[in-house]
Amino acid sequence: MAQDTIRFHKVTADSDLVAVAQVALFPGVYLRGWHIIKKENNIEVKLPHKIYTDPTTGEEKIWDLIKFDNEEICRRWLDRVKKEYIKWAQASHKTPIPSIEDNKSKG
Repeated sequence: MAQDTIRFHKVTADSDLVAVAQVALFPGVYLRGWHIIKKENNIEVKLPHKIYTDPTTGEEKIWDLIKFDNEEICRRWLDRVKKEYIKWAQASHKTPIPSIEDNKSKG
């Protein structure tokens, strides 16, 4: 994991999406579009993805824009983004943000 700072951009729409993150993959290489979702008192991070409609079936499909070798590596990245978001939100907002401890068991 690159050690550069994760940058967050607050989303002001009336939805569960509260922020979008830009994450350093390597020094000088960033991936935007990590979705930070808040449902009730739980924070969830979604990988950057693209939604498209299959031209043959008309079915909506989701393609993740990043792939990991295994679930453990993916979980570490998602957890890192989540922890950094909680720190950022607590430091920059006056609204209550769940603590890291509150979100440990909720994924």
